[in-house]
Amino acid sequence: MWTVRWLPLLAIACALPAQVLLRDLPILARGRADRSRAVQEQALQPYWQDFALDYRTNASYLDKQFRTIAALGDNVVPLLLEKLQPLQGSTNTRILAGNCRRVLELLDPISFLDAIAELLTSGNDTARQEGLHLLGHTQNLRAEQLLIDAVDHGSQEDREIAISSLCQLKSKAAAASISPLVTSPDRNLREAVLDYLVAAAPPSSVPVVLQALASETEAKLLMSYVDYLGAAATDNDAAAKALMLLLDNDRLDYNDKKRLVQVLAKVAPRGNDATCRRLHKLLDDGDIDSLGLQSALSLRTLGDSSGLKKLKNVLSDQLKKSQLRRDSKTYERRANIYLATEEYSEASDDLEKVIEFSQSAQTTRKAQLNLARCEAHKKRWSKVLDYLQRASATLEDLAAINQEDPSFQEALQQDKIRAFKEGLKMPKEKSR
Repeated sequence: MWTVRWLPLLAIACALPAQVLLRDLPILARGRADRSRAVQEQALQPYWQDFALDYRTNASYLDKQFRTIAALGDNVVPLLLEKLQPLQGSTNTRILAGNCRRVLELLDPISFLDAIAELLTSGNDTARQEGLHLLGHTQNLRAEQLLIDAVDHGSQEDREIAISSLCQLKSKAAAASISPLVTSPDRNLREAVLDYLVAAAPPSSVPVVLQALASETEAKLLMSYVDYLGAAATDNDAAAKALMLLLDNDRLDYNDKKRLVQVLAKVAPRGNDATCRRLHKLLDDGDIDSLGLQSALSLRTLGDSSGLKKLKNVLSDQLKKSQLRRDSKTYERRANIYLATEEYSEASDDLEKVIEFSQSAQTTRKAQLNLARCEAHKKRWSKVLDYLQRASATLEDLAAINQEDPSFQEALQQDKIRAFKEGLKMPKEKSR
C-alpha cells in the first residue's frame, strides 16, 4: 500500500544531531509519522459523524463543514487519502470516501498528485473513481493524460467520471478521445460528452457533433449541441443549416429557440442567404415578441438591418389601431426594439406609456428599471436615481442592467446613485 511522505529523509537528517546514524533514519521517520498520525486523528475526530452523512441530502451543511475541515491544513491529507480505499461494495464506506474526497478537492490536489496516481492503479474501484474525480481539480498535464487514458481504456463508469474531470479542466487535448463518443447509443454518456464539448469548445469536433445532432433522439440534449456549436463553430454554413432544422419542429421551447436564433448570428457566415431567409420567415410568420426581436437582431449581425425596421413598422401599425392604443404589451415590445437599437428617447416615450397603461406591478417595475437605463445614456443622473428608487431596485437588478448595458457603470459611479447602491447592502449586514 502506498504512503505519503511529507518530510524527505534528508530533511530529517538535517534537523537531527550529528551523532544520529543514517541507518537509524527510517526508524526515526516512522516514529515521527506515528506521532503526526495521532495529531491528524485528533484533529479530525469531531468530524467523522459528518463524513458518514449522505452528501446528496446534506450538501449545504456538509459544504460548510468541509470548508472548516480543509482549514485544518495539509496535515490531514494522508489520513483522508487512506479513507478513499473502502471495502468493495460497502455503501457506508463509499459515502465516507466520497466525503473525504470532497475535502481533498479543497486542499490543492496537485500537491499530492503522486498519491492520486497510485489510487488509479490500486485495484480498488472506489479509490480509482475518487482519484479520477480529484484529477479534475488540478491543472496539470500529467493529470490530464491520466484522465485521457481512463477515457481510452477505463470502464463505462470510469470513463464518465474522467470525462467530467476533463470537462472541469476544459482540456482541448482530450477532444480526439472524447468527441467520437457523442455518437454513442448511451444517453448518459452522450450527455457527459456534450458537457465536455460545451466547456472545452474544441473546434476540431464540429464535424462529428453535426453527425450526432442529425440523429439525436433526446430533446433535452439538443441545447447542448446548440451551445457547443455557438462556442466552437464560426462562419460555418453546415453548422448553420443543422441548427436551422431545429426551428422547424416543436423539440425546442420558445426560449430555447430564442437562444438558437442568437447563436445563428455567430455560426452562420455573414450575409448567408439561407440563414437570413429563415430568420425573416420567423418575422413574416408574425412573431413580434422576444423571438422576433432576437431574429431581427441576428439579422442585423449578419448584415441585414431590414428585420428591425420590419418589426418596428408592424408594432407601430398595431398601435394605430384603436383597440391597441392603450395596450402596454405592444408599447413594451416596441420599447425593447428601441433599447436594442440605442434609440433611448423613443424607448423612454414607450416605457412611459407602459407605466401609464399597465395593470401589472411587475411590468411597471421592469419599465422603471429600463427608464433608469435610458436616463443613464442621457446622463440625467437624478432621473436615474428616481426611477431606481421607484422600482425599489435591488443589487441583483443593478447587476443585471450593468451586464446588459455596461455603459450603466458610469451611472453607478455617481455619488447619490453609489450611495443608493451601498444602502442596498445594509439589510443583509443587519441580518447577520
